[in-house]
Amino acid sequence: MGGAYFSVMSTERPEVARHLKAAVLLVPAVYDRHVRYNFLRTMSKNWRQVQILFETFNIHEVFGRNSLTNQVSDKFCRVAYVGQWLCRKFILYILRDDPKQIDNNKIPEFLNSFPAGTSAKMLIHWFQMIDNKDFQHFDYGKEKNLIMYNSTEPPKYNLSKIQPPVAVFHSKHDDVVQPKDVLRFYNQVPNKLGEYDVGHSFTHFDFQIGINATEFVYKKILDIFEKLNQDLAENS
Repeated sequence: MGGAYFSVMSTERPEVARHLKAAVLLVPAVYDRHVRYNFLRTMSKNWRQVQILFETFNIHEVFGRNSLTNQVSDKFCRVAYVGQWLCRKFILYILRDDPKQIDNNKIPEFLNSFPAGTSAKMLIHWFQMIDNKDFQHFDYGKEKNLIMYNSTEPPKYNLSKIQPPVAVFHSKHDDVVQPKDVLRFYNQVPNKLGEYDVGHSFTHFDFQIGINATEFVYKKILDIFEKLNQDLAENS
């Protein structure tokens, strides 16, 4: 959700965003109207029940790190064949990834930071936006919304306020964020650096652990930043 965090920060805290030269966003989950991942579709339709569950059991963090997850990523997934095979199966099951794209050597490093943990409120906010099919503030309910926003409905984030130049990457094989949702976001950004269709059966997490990520994504990112630096130098 890095793209969504960037967008919230840029619209709500422009004094911070102005320090950024640019942003390259890999399949930003700003709009998720066409999400195909069944887990997210189910959870977003039932976000109110999920919120009640979190509040009932006083849950404030989800998918956090602990000693068990650290042991699994640091030791077990590094064991030749057996450990790597099981960790690979776990990633394929959870992330619905393309087996041909997973680089076994990247699995331990990937699991060192996944899951990284997030706040329960942030997760609920994402589910709300998927359900509402829009990019808007947190929905506290009509009564509290009236206090917080002077409106019974949460206001939308104004993406036209984003000042740093933005480039986006997407793939039609991504079940979390579809290209049409990425382009919906990109078309509202005032300063554009380019949009790139990766293709090559890239799913959402292939942008991090895919065998071809360096060739089709990372090298292009470096090219974008190199050209940006050249343009800035010429105009300085």
